Amino acid sequence: MKIAFRAAQYLLVLLSVVTAAQSAKERSLLDDEVTKKGQALFTDLFLDKKKASDHVEELRSFTWQTPYDFKVVMAVSYQMLSIRIPPDEAKEILLGAMEASAALDLSEKDKVLMRVVAHLCEMYAENDTTWPHLTKLQELGLPVFEIIGAATDLKPQKVTEMSRRNQLRARPAVKILGRQFYVKYRGSAAKAIGDQ
Repeated sequence: MKIAFRAAQYLLVLLSVVTAAQSAKERSLLDDEVTKKGQALFTDLFLDKKKASDHVEELRSFTWQTPYDFKVVMAVSYQMLSIRIPPDEAKEILLGAMEASAALDLSEKDKVLMRVVAHLCEMYAENDTTWPHLTKLQELGLPVFEIIGAATDLKPQKVTEMSRRNQLRARPAVKILGRQFYVKYRGSAAKAIGDQ
């Protein structure tokens, strides 16, 4: 897991460009530069230039509708894919995490998104421990025990108890959270753009 997190950090460093541009044209040019670098890195991950290009363009298209920095969205996507989350699942988890992170009344949306995704990735990669990560997500303000409970017809207290005893399967929990974050918080990312 730490390897995947380091890979995401490395990706952020590689994608770093001057982001102080003010005009839409300058910002677009910067995003084109970031897109090219991202395509090269995802090509190494997918081993297919077309898939990498399509993936980066898809990330780019829905990042414009959010308050998140394109580099951060690519980094967390890379983090998920590098721990072998299947691309369709990674997309669903990412979209849910973006909506949930935007719904939180916190000023540093990019950092919050990175924290949410890091906890989800660690749960997915470890696949046997959910309690510490769910607790951290709960502390951020995400009602994860209630969300999992509602999706599985369990009471939140039962979900909490199962998580403490490592009886809650991590990968299904991550999938549920990604899907249900999107359902519960849908539209929060777009709204957060207007709040900036």
